Amino acid sequence: MLDKKNLEAYVCDKRSMSQFKNTKFDLYRSTNKILTEQYFGEKSNSDGSFFELIVFNYNYDKQQFYLRYPNTDFYIELKGHSGSSCGTMTEAHLRNLIEEVITPWVYEGVLRTNPVTVYKHETEAIIMFGRYSTSGFNFLTKEENINVDDVMSREYIPLPEYRAIQYSLVTPDNNYIIVDADDNMFTYESMNCYYGNLKDGIKKGKISNFLRYRDGGTTLFDFELNEVKHKFFYPSQLGNTDKLPTWDDKPVVEMDENLQTLICSQLNIKLAPKVLE
Repeated sequence: MLDKKNLEAYVCDKRSMSQFKNTKFDLYRSTNKILTEQYFGEKSNSDGSFFELIVFNYNYDKQQFYLRYPNTDFYIELKGHSGSSCGTMTEAHLRNLIEEVITPWVYEGVLRTNPVTVYKHETEAIIMFGRYSTSGFNFLTKEENINVDDVMSREYIPLPEYRAIQYSLVTPDNNYIIVDADDNMFTYESMNCYYGNLKDGIKKGKISNFLRYRDGGTTLFDFELNEVKHKFFYPSQLGNTDKLPTWDDKPVVEMDENLQTLICSQLNIKLAPKVLE
């Protein structure tokens, strides 16, 4: 569980909440000071802001959930969006990547996620911390009169800027193709493509004419580097198919994982830690 002490020890850049000032949100706040202090194991400040959860309206290219812990004046961005719903109750399965960095959970020699589950409806919300939590922080009440200026004047700790490898391939003439994207919030616009070899260098070029079919992921795009254009094709992995991925219409093969790690290190691609979900 994060607290003020280990949060303050985490050195990182903060960003202003003011960038969200035109986005509608709900604010849920703890209403029981005694239970809040017992749960977090520390006294709360006298200003009455003990523990808060912000839920922004859904937008595909931004996170929805932000936590504010007791005795802190900033929020923490959580990874994930609202999920299933039943009537006015909505369930969301999230991850606090900041907590996973500060206090990683290793079980049986394997790095594990430490999820956050939120159940919310029109007036109240419940937060469950941890994979095996049987009781939640269950006294959050929706604020009807939000001081928007107060919220937007604060800062937040953003998610670590992790990247995820979408494709890593080797051409017949031993050139390498690395395609990555934002791991926290995948969008086509966040994708980068690198091409080249270890001797001459592997460089990022320009992606254009990007297409992804609804057949399970068949992907095509054009790639330009040093005024030379290439064509990328990767077929869907669903169903039976005899199609192979190609680069300029020539078959390519999957890259060895060790080689992929080496190239990502040279390109300073910050990959998310491998965790067991």
